[in-house]
Amino acid sequence: MLEKIKNKLSSFIIWIKTINWIITHRGNYSFGPNDVRYALDFFVATKKTKLKNSIAVERSIREILFKIWPKISPLPIVRVGPKNDSGYSIAQINQVDLMISGGAGKNIDFELFFAERGTKVHICDPFVRELPKSHKNVSHYLLKFGENNLENKSKNITIGGFEELIKINPNGINQLKLDIEGSEISLLSLNNLNLDKYAQIVIEIHNLYRLTLEDFRNEFVKTIENLLKCHHVVNFNSNNNGLMLSFGSLLIPEVFELTLLHHKYFESIPLERVKFENIIEDNSNNDERLAHINIFAYMEKTE
Repeated sequence: MLEKIKNKLSSFIIWIKTINWIITHRGNYSFGPNDVRYALDFFVATKKTKLKNSIAVERSIREILFKIWPKISPLPIVRVGPKNDSGYSIAQINQVDLMISGGAGKNIDFELFFAERGTKVHICDPFVRELPKSHKNVSHYLLKFGENNLENKSKNITIGGFEELIKINPNGINQLKLDIEGSEISLLSLNNLNLDKYAQIVIEIHNLYRLTLEDFRNEFVKTIENLLKCHHVVNFNSNNNGLMLSFGSLLIPEVFELTLLHHKYFESIPLERVKFENIIEDNSNNDERLAHINIFAYMEKTE
């Protein structure tokens, strides 16, 4: 009994020291109030969950991390857009005909990169009344990606519904980018989702502290399954928001980015995992982040 109390007290002290360290270092642009919120959310979530649920989380994460372990891309990986937020590491496709972008924000340099090269860009974001920059190849829709059964149905639309709206050519070189602040899990876990028409997908995945909730965990697993039906992961980045989460012996960022390339690009090459002896700093979101740790190198040692 005394040992149990001692362990709980030790765990609590570690968390307090971690939060204190974050607050103390708020002068560094890499840290701020969001970090404290994420840490507290995760602390509460892990303390509320039952042991059997914690075991299920660890098992689920291990299986998923091996599935999304990046494969060696047949195309060069390049960084497009800003170094941190709103920039992404992608496979260099010579010409993209059309791009759907979920989430615009204050910076659309990523979208403009393609628009300036002739790509028709369709941005779906109801929270930005006016884009920071305009371009003849960029269209903006005040719609929110989400399930049809959400509130404000008139402003919610599924990927399939948006594809019909813009009359996407399934045989074209299409690209999908989603940065929709947590709505991506419910959107991409739908049973009838078909992503085969996209040559490349770039997605930001949020709220991984919620993996202790069975419903969220099931949706997350389904999301990964849907993403991998027609694509392979070619790049993984910790995002510059959120912390590194520890579930048992496994580490995973609270927010991370995936770049996926269609299977057709791998037809003439063997499928091999990227060797993570060193972190590829050129493609990193922000190498000063607390969540910037080579989790696949860590897994390789424990495999």
